[in-house]
Amino acid sequence: MRVPKKLFVWLILSISVLSLFGYAAFRYIQHWEYVKATPYDVLISDVSSDSVTVSWKTDVNTPSYIKIGESEKLYGNDTLTNSHRVTLGGLNELSKYNFLISDSEKEWNTSKESSTDDISVFALNEFSFQTLKSKDEILLPLVEEIDALPNELIYVALYNTKTREYSDVRSEYANRFGGVVIDKEEFNVEWDKESTQLKKIEYFTPTSNLSMNPLSVTAAEINCNQNVSAQSFDGVSKEKFEELASRWVANRGKNYAQECYNDVILRAKREGVDPAFALTIWLNESGASNYTQNSDISGIVEDFGIHGQASAPPQDFNAQITYFLKLKHTYTCPELSAWEAWGNMYRWGSCNENDAVKRQVGIDYYKGIEMVYGWVTNGRKLPSQVTGLPKSGGGDDDGGGGWEKPSGPLCCALKIDNQEQFQGDYENNAEGKSCSDIWKSGRSIYDGKLEYSVEIKGKVESACEVKYEAVCCEVDNDVMWYPKSVCTKVVPDITTSQACKEYANDKGCFFREGIYQWLPKSVGKDFDESVTTQSQCESRNRLSTFKVELQKGVNFVGFDFEPTYKATGMHASNLIETNSSILLIANFEGYEWKDIVKKSETVPFAGNDFVFKQNKGYLIISSEDTVLNIDGWKDSASKYLPLSEGWNLVGGSLYSKSYKASTLISNLKKSDIDVDVVAVWSKELGLFNYRREEEDSTVYGDDLKLESNQGIFLKK
Repeated sequence: MRVPKKLFVWLILSISVLSLFGYAAFRYIQHWEYVKATPYDVLISDVSSDSVTVSWKTDVNTPSYIKIGESEKLYGNDTLTNSHRVTLGGLNELSKYNFLISDSEKEWNTSKESSTDDISVFALNEFSFQTLKSKDEILLPLVEEIDALPNELIYVALYNTKTREYSDVRSEYANRFGGVVIDKEEFNVEWDKESTQLKKIEYFTPTSNLSMNPLSVTAAEINCNQNVSAQSFDGVSKEKFEELASRWVANRGKNYAQECYNDVILRAKREGVDPAFALTIWLNESGASNYTQNSDISGIVEDFGIHGQASAPPQDFNAQITYFLKLKHTYTCPELSAWEAWGNMYRWGSCNENDAVKRQVGIDYYKGIEMVYGWVTNGRKLPSQVTGLPKSGGGDDDGGGGWEKPSGPLCCALKIDNQEQFQGDYENNAEGKSCSDIWKSGRSIYDGKLEYSVEIKGKVESACEVKYEAVCCEVDNDVMWYPKSVCTKVVPDITTSQACKEYANDKGCFFREGIYQWLPKSVGKDFDESVTTQSQCESRNRLSTFKVELQKGVNFVGFDFEPTYKATGMHASNLIETNSSILLIANFEGYEWKDIVKKSETVPFAGNDFVFKQNKGYLIISSEDTVLNIDGWKDSASKYLPLSEGWNLVGGSLYSKSYKASTLISNLKKSDIDVDVVAVWSKELGLFNYRREEEDSTVYGDDLKLESNQGIFLKK
């Protein structure tokens, strides 16, 4: 049948119109997606001679990438977010760079209009920046403290009240208490910085003024059992825990330490969970159910950090602790210790094997929990096990009983020196003893000598006294021949006990369970590569007390030892909290004071905390002459530290024994460390003196005298 010509033409026109409409709709959708992903509030911060940070926002979640100059390389990451931040390093000083923002598919060299007038003062329309000249002069920090939310990222600028000008922008993370320290000398302006004001730029996470929007709750609004009788455990009292919870958020809001402390301990004991661990998580995640610490998070505070579970909604103490106490808190992640794995899984729900940044955040989260656990337990480290402990009888008057190791049957797998399999042996009444208590190594039994024993749980006598197949296993920060049925992490491709021993003999020095231990390198990558012998490793556990003398005012100190605090590395905050005369501690890196910790009137301390190291130098400002008594260990085999580009603050007798700056420069060159400038602080003059020796033998400055345990600046 022939199609009428008019109908044919009409069909062609209809198809064409529909195609054009479809294409137009497709292009419109493409354009709208492009517009929504267009960056705005593009902010340049933390400009130095060799690095810069670029921040921006988008209306939709996109990856965060930067292209710089003529390079096609993408810098950043593929995490989907609408708040972006990328740091670029390895730049040339005094150089101008153009850049593009990308989502890996589309690119932008201009931004949308800024979201607020305040941000528009700093935001870029066209994407370029210029690096600074590296600094030859060292300036003492001029610090100012800012209050923020715990761990909040803030952006600040200096404001000149006379000229009404703003400086460049700097960014800083608040510590876990919300204390931030800003060094005004780091801003790239020539103004009198002492007469300027710091302006906080409300950028990613604007904070609310709590006094303008007060929230209040009463004890009747918490659903813990407030009628539980007094409970106790091996740690802080209820009064001390309540005090700690108040300090946690600088006395903001209302916490429920007083009302729920006894309930947390009792319920933890009933479930066989370490009460100290339960209190630690409660404090860390919610400040002890402090629902009013900040109006911005009102309604979403998770008492025990349980997230995304319908049965454990936020701000529901009973539901949150019920869910929390059912968790095993035991995880395994490649190349991580058990607690590092826990930190990643509890923080992120993932091992983050392919995301080094998130993985480190998870590790830092665990370390923070361990520190809080030390506060709650008066200094103890996290134990290897916090669940599966003996359960209490369950009565409200159980003030601490029910935690003795029970007597009863015990099944032990015995490793005999001439046998690959383990032999099971059953004890009807172990009287609270362990397998190693009953079966002493070297004992003659089963046609051989006993090497060691392993407990096999949940076995009756007939099921216990059998042969157990064995494997090479990673267990308890060690590698050993182990019953296969109780090994959770088998080392592959090893089939004999001798081969397992040889594999385990490749050892390194790890800091685990509060001491340095000589362990197989396969249990993690966090061993100290500078330590090559077991005796050198274990010598780190032999502590002495060292005296450090401070004068009133500015001190540059170089530690001749590795300071420790309660058997682990000493943080700057530990020194401030235990010595009332110390006002500020800082370390230097490159061309700036990298970490500054200061005494605070509102929080336990302000600034970014750090751990002291032997042969490093530090600025310590004291309100009076004082003598510090610090526990630590000394590495007598220590060598010169590798130096980074710029200024390096070192110290200790390793450097000061050269006695003169010229001798130190010469000694460093013999160790292939090229340094041409030495600077030291003159207490008499209140300024830095410099010694410079150039390659053509030109010398500037006097030959500086180096004092014992002095902090010394070296420029590479």
